[in-house]
Amino acid sequence: KLAGRETELDHFQDELRAALAGQGSAWLVGGESGVGKSRLLDELRILALVQGTLVLRGQAASESSEPYELWRGALRQLVLPVELDDAGAGVLKALVPDIGDLLGRPVPDAPARNPQDARTRLFETIIGLFRRQPQPVMIILEDLQWSDGISLELATSLGGIAGELPLLILGSYRDDEAPGLPSALPGLRAYKLERLTMDGVAELSVSMLGQAGGRHQLLDLLQRETEGNPFFLVEVVRALALEAGQLSQIEAMAIPERIYPGGIQDIVRRRLERVPAGALPLLQLAAVAGRELDLAVLTSLAPDIRLRTWLTTCAEIAVLDIRGERWRFAHDKLREGLLGALSAAARTLHHRRVAEVSERLYPDAPESVAYHYDRAGDWEKALIYLERAGDKAAAAYANQDALDHYARALEVCEIVGDSALSTAVRVSEKRGLVSFTVSDFPGMADDFEHMLAAARRLGDRHAEGLALAYRGSAEHQHHDLETALQTERAVLEIAGQEYTDVRYLANVVTALVLIITNRFAEARPYLQVAEGLAARVDNPYMLSMWYMAGPLVPYWEGRLDDALEFIDRWRDFAAKSGAAVLMTHFVEGLAGGSKGEYERTLNLLKESVAFAERIGEVFWSSRYLNTIGWIYGQIQDYRQAMAWNERGVQEARQANSPNPEIEFNALLNLGDNYLALGRLEEAETCFRTVEDIVRNPRPQDLFMLWRYSQHLFHSYGELWLRRGGLDRALSYAGECLALAEETGSPRNIAKGRRLRGQVYLARGQLAEAQTELLAALAAAQQVGNPPQLWKTWVVLGELRQAQGRTEQAQEAYRQALTIIERVANSLTDKAQREIFLNSPHVQEIRQAARASGLAA
Repeated sequence: KLAGRETELDHFQDELRAALAGQGSAWLVGGESGVGKSRLLDELRILALVQGTLVLRGQAASESSEPYELWRGALRQLVLPVELDDAGAGVLKALVPDIGDLLGRPVPDAPARNPQDARTRLFETIIGLFRRQPQPVMIILEDLQWSDGISLELATSLGGIAGELPLLILGSYRDDEAPGLPSALPGLRAYKLERLTMDGVAELSVSMLGQAGGRHQLLDLLQRETEGNPFFLVEVVRALALEAGQLSQIEAMAIPERIYPGGIQDIVRRRLERVPAGALPLLQLAAVAGRELDLAVLTSLAPDIRLRTWLTTCAEIAVLDIRGERWRFAHDKLREGLLGALSAAARTLHHRRVAEVSERLYPDAPESVAYHYDRAGDWEKALIYLERAGDKAAAAYANQDALDHYARALEVCEIVGDSALSTAVRVSEKRGLVSFTVSDFPGMADDFEHMLAAARRLGDRHAEGLALAYRGSAEHQHHDLETALQTERAVLEIAGQEYTDVRYLANVVTALVLIITNRFAEARPYLQVAEGLAARVDNPYMLSMWYMAGPLVPYWEGRLDDALEFIDRWRDFAAKSGAAVLMTHFVEGLAGGSKGEYERTLNLLKESVAFAERIGEVFWSSRYLNTIGWIYGQIQDYRQAMAWNERGVQEARQANSPNPEIEFNALLNLGDNYLALGRLEEAETCFRTVEDIVRNPRPQDLFMLWRYSQHLFHSYGELWLRRGGLDRALSYAGECLALAEETGSPRNIAKGRRLRGQVYLARGQLAEAQTELLAALAAAQQVGNPPQLWKTWVVLGELRQAQGRTEQAQEAYRQALTIIERVANSLTDKAQREIFLNSPHVQEIRQAARASGLAA
């Protein structure tokens, strides 16, 4: 029986019963060392096994961990479906190398993919395996405070689907070492395991000592000595039992003032004093190697020792325990005690020995080798393996692990000195690109500044130019636009005609900065140079910059097919870069939404959001959220539109590098939703917030100011039209139109002219209204966006009625309704189609058509 934990057991037994019924859950169990997390999970494991549940276990290493280490052992225990195809099995082979033996057939390697795609496919395959398990599953994941980042992301993904499956996930962690872990695992609910109360202390004491354990003096001692920590409590009770000799004598023994004057350190010391002298060197080596004993490493280091005999002896005195074939220290405090007894010189020597053996035995596990060489002070070897560990983590999109490995590698470069300058250049570049992936643009700039300093010390002119070009790109991403231009001009002076990649990046970043600050004419020569060099560049990050420039310009100019043709032409190049793939999906989403391909585009963007979240990318994911909200607004589903745009505002504000442009676009979309729902005050709050910036922009607000200003002017003008403020509406329409014509944006030309036509119509200036509305219709037809078309036809219908031209009015309404029906027929989701057709907006159009005499 697990004494003192009835409440916790009852809670998780309820969760287990719910999981067995198909409604699983995921929990993160936190608490201090020794509070009983592992003991609780072990009790739950037994309860689950008795009820026919498949129990999987994973544990993080304490010093270093490679990507997915937490899951490797657990996944081997899954029931693999016989029908698992070669593609799925090949994907799993990265984590389960012997999957062919488990399936009883040869499994080919998975085809090469770009790392993000490989990661997405792996997540999807693993999630699919859990969905297809023939029995309920409990997953126990221990010591998550030490886990690699990508293992935590997989835990979050599985936690997100647990409620749909007979799946119970239980993770444990030390909350004193990782207090922020729950926020990093939003898919798992937090449960804190507290120390035992006095009642719990009494229950545990009685369970070990019988009725003698219930003496008041004894319980006072136990509570005072242990403060309810179960590990400490068990040790104190054991000490009492040993001192009394027999349980029957405890009733009569005098209760001492103290049992372990030195506290838990005293417990550890006394326990280790019982280790046979011959086993102590082995245990110290094992302690240096890690919490879990690596028998292959120990055998290599001490081939003549009676390994199994010593392990069994240490288990008998509760220094070690065994689970299956896996030996580990019974508690971290025991391992810490062994390490504390070693001199610094001895510990260094042990780390070197472990590193050398691990290097030979585990060439594909650089994380552990790097850690031990680092602790041994062998800087040259440590540097080699730290860089390899960073590369491995980056390839798996374990972004934080990659950043940590690269950061330590750069610290070691400083220790090594000038002979490591070329490594510092290379590692700084790699770290900067990972910083870009997680949208840490200030960190990215710092990384490339580090690269620049190392390149200059090395005298490498090419690396110097590349570092500057990268830094300018980071400044551009962080909206420090004028600084970015100055940096890239300095790069072009360095590059000359010699360095293709440097020239390319400087030109494409310069073009981007000029475009986003509404300087298209200045940008075109740089775009032309970049396009001529792009096919000669094989750098994924640089290609992603081309994908930011190349397809967006034709999209903004209303040339949707040209934008999509660009994507198709460069698709093979885009596949080399996850950022380029994300950019491709973004432009495809914009173009598809503009063309009225709503369902396909929504599916693409939602998949892209999930993909971006899995690889830790936030630069594009928040843009996806806004675009999804915009599309739902076009099909009149304002509940969903507002939910997605509110999320876009929140994520833009919470991003590593807050992005005003994303936030303002989301606010404008929200304002449009409020306006459509007749909530004018709320709409104005959104519009006024953005207008304050448009009228008085800060330097960082210049990023795409010309574009979101057009959106603001039209939307705010529509609000004033609804209020009857015709002069204000006309003024905003004029501002929208002026910017739209200056930048060649036919969609906003259509919106600006239609708004002017509506104002003239309201004033009774029918000739002027006709001029504006016919021009608006021509611009809307150029773009082909369904809402712009049907809205313009509706206003033309109103004009024709005002002119007394009934047949032309009916034809205008017929055109609008035809477009609406075409959109409705494209929505295969019946509920979505009903929302669209029954929306107040569509119903108002039908009513207006009927009023004209058209049977609608």
